[in-house]
Order: sequence, then C-alpha cells, then structure tokens
Amino acid sequence: MGRLRMMMDFTPVRAGFWSLLVLLLSVAFSPAANAQVDTDLSTGGGVRIGWTADTCAAGIAGAIRYNSASSGTVDLCNGSNWITVGPGSGGTPAGATREIQFNSGGAFAASSNFKYMADGDFLLAGTFTGTASVPVTGAGTRMFFDTQKGAFRAGRVTGTQWDNANIGDLSVAIGDNTVASNTSSVAMGWTTTASGQYSTAMGNATTASGHFSTAMGTWATSSGDYSVAMGDNAVSSGSKSVAMGTFTTASGVASTAMGASTTASSNYSTAMGGYTIAAGDYGMAAGREVNVTATGDGSFGFGLTTTSPATDPQVSGAQSFGIFMGNHSGVNFSSANTMGLFGGKMVIDPAVPATQLTARGVIDAGAATDAIVFPSGTTAQRPGTPVNGMTRYNSTTSKFEAYQAGAWVDMIGGGGSSTFLSLTDTPATYAGAGGYFLKVNSGATAVARASPITVPTG
Repeated sequence: MGRLRMMMDFTPVRAGFWSLLVLLLSVAFSPAANAQVDTDLSTGGGVRIGWTADTCAAGIAGAIRYNSASSGTVDLCNGSNWITVGPGSGGTPAGATREIQFNSGGAFAASSNFKYMADGDFLLAGTFTGTASVPVTGAGTRMFFDTQKGAFRAGRVTGTQWDNANIGDLSVAIGDNTVASNTSSVAMGWTTTASGQYSTAMGNATTASGHFSTAMGTWATSSGDYSVAMGDNAVSSGSKSVAMGTFTTASGVASTAMGASTTASSNYSTAMGGYTIAAGDYGMAAGREVNVTATGDGSFGFGLTTTSPATDPQVSGAQSFGIFMGNHSGVNFSSANTMGLFGGKMVIDPAVPATQLTARGVIDAGAATDAIVFPSGTTAQRPGTPVNGMTRYNSTTSKFEAYQAGAWVDMIGGGGSSTFLSLTDTPATYAGAGGYFLKVNSGATAVARASPITVPTG
C-alpha cells in the first residue's frame, strides 16, 4: 500500500501553481475503490475543504466536507452518517438555549424537557401517564426520575425494588433496598417499605402498610390506616392508633401505647410506662406492670413499684381507679365505680405551696383550716350493710352517729335521749341536802349547776 506525503508551502505567490500540482497528483495517485491510502499532509498554510453530496458509507469513513447547505458547517463521515462538527466546540448545538445536549443516533439532540437553567436549576419534565417506564430494572446503584409516574429513586437495590411493579404514582424511594409502591408514598433509609397510600417509612427495616400511616425508627410497623409507629419494634395496627417507644403495641382503634413493652389492645385505650396493658375500652394503664382488663372499661390502673411483681396487679372493675403503691403481686381490684389506694397513705394540704408533705395517718388533712364534710342522710337512708367504724350525720336526729358493736349509736351523749325531762320539783326541795345540784332553765334548753347545799352532820 502506497504512502504519499506532501510538504507544501501555500504562499500567495505560488498558490496557483501548487493548487494545480495538488490536483494533478490527486488524480494520478487516486487509489482504487477498494484501496486505502495512509496519507500524511503537512502544509504551511490553510487547506480548503470541498463539498460533496455523496452518501456517507463505510468506504469513505473519516472523510470531511464543507457543507454550504447548512450555514457553513463542517461534516464528518462516521461510516454511516455525516456528523456536523464545529471548530473547537464539538459540533453545532441542537435545540433551544439552555437545553442539554445528548447523543441521538450519533448526532447531537436536545429536548425542551431537559434543561439546565440560567439560575442553576435543573429541569427534567415529562407527561404523567400513570404507567411506569423505568430506565433500568433489576439490581444496581442508580438515580432516576420516571416522568410517566412522577416518581423519584436514588440509591441501591439488590432486586426488583425499583422495577415498574414497585413504582407508586408520585412516590419517592431513597437509600438501600427501599420500596415506595403506592400513591404518594415515601420510603427512606435501609430496607424500608411504604406500601400504603400516602404512607411514609423511614429508618431501618420499617414498614408503613396502612393508608396515611407513618413508620419511623427500626423495625417499626404501622399497618393501621392513619396510624403512627415510632421507635424500636413499635407496632400500630389499630386504625388511628399510635405506638411509640420500644416493643410497644397499639392494636385498638384510636389507641395509644408509649414507653417500653406496653400494649393498648382495646378501642380508645392508653398504655404508658413499662410493661402495662390496657385491655378495656377507654381504659388506661400507667406506671410499671399494671393491667386494666377487658372488663375494666373506662378504668385507670396506676402501678407505682420499684420491683417486678410475679403476677401483675389489675383493675377489672368498670369505671374504677386503682393506685398500687409497692409490689401488689396478684391483686385484683374488681369493684366498679370505685377509687382504691393500695399500699400507701394520703395527705391533703390545700395550701399553695403545700407545707404538710408527710402523712401522719392513713388520711392526713390536718394542714387544712377548713372542714371535712361527712355523709349526711336520714335514718331510713343508713347503709344497708353497715360495718363497724362507719360514721355519718343523721339528719333525722340532727346528730353524728357511728356504727359500733353492731349498732348505730349517737357519737355525742353516749346514745342517750336528746330531750330534756320535765322536773316537777324545785331546788328548794333539796335544801339542806348538801353538795351541788343541777337545774333546768324555764325554757328547758340548758342545764346549769346550782349553789352548793350544806349536808348536815351527825
């Protein structure tokens, strides 16, 4: 194969001669159609490129031409197409101003949906169709925005988490193996799943499967619609329920579980603290290791202990309030509509700030300067099953009375009559009897001591 090297100085004086010589030499040494010539051309001036309308093909790959039909551009044959190139710019840009260039079949192309704006914003627009069309499927590390679904993905997957079937409308998934498969769902972190409509899952292995639900933390699950689970292994399975803390469960409708290992299993129930259970509707268990059972609707159990009972105390009576101070293992407060204080004392001091801070008895109201009002009722309204020690005010007799030794007795006067006796004699009758005597006034409203009487001797 021949090699032609031409060293020419295209000065103005010799331009005509050398141009003619180049033309003659190019004709004389023109290779056959199937021949290739390795040509090295050095010039001391400019080289004028001509125009050809030949179709770009493999046989003329590498040829260049001056394209006067396209505003004076230079074209390069790549073996199949003429590609427009520009001096030092890589080619003439396609599209309008700010549109980003990309390769389309070996040529520059642009789109109004793909722009880098003058203020630094990046625009990627499209048409929402509701049908996913992800650019890449399967495992990999990537970032993309699916305009047909209005969905964004960034991070890494090891399977099909970001394939078409797992792309929710207007969803976002960021991180490692995250799934946002429903409308307006958001999944962020590691192996999080937001499969409910308008759900959010964030953190480590959290799942938000309920519609409008939120799961945050580690292994938290919000499966109830409108529910929230936050923390470590928190579960909110009831509709509108909230579980927060570690190993908390809110399974009742609008229930709340907070703390450590608490369970609110009934509707509108609340469990707070550590290892408490609220199983009655509208029930509440708080503190440590106390239960409100399924029969304790509307009840409150409060556990105040520093040691763990073998069997948790419980409130099983409806609409009752049980306070357990200390370890009350196995205690069952079954009375309904009752407040119970177990294991402690009560002090009442209405002063602000209070000064009586210790109880000097089971119930201490000694700091008050007011009064205690006792139960009041007629004789007919006495308790049906009295026990010794009961105290009340009898409005029939206008006296305080107590139940003692199996009977009701007046607390003042030893149980005697409150009616004065009629005295027919007079103090003069006892003249000379000596000592003192009592007399009743004329209105029979008072008893008084009279002057002493001298008692004769002998």
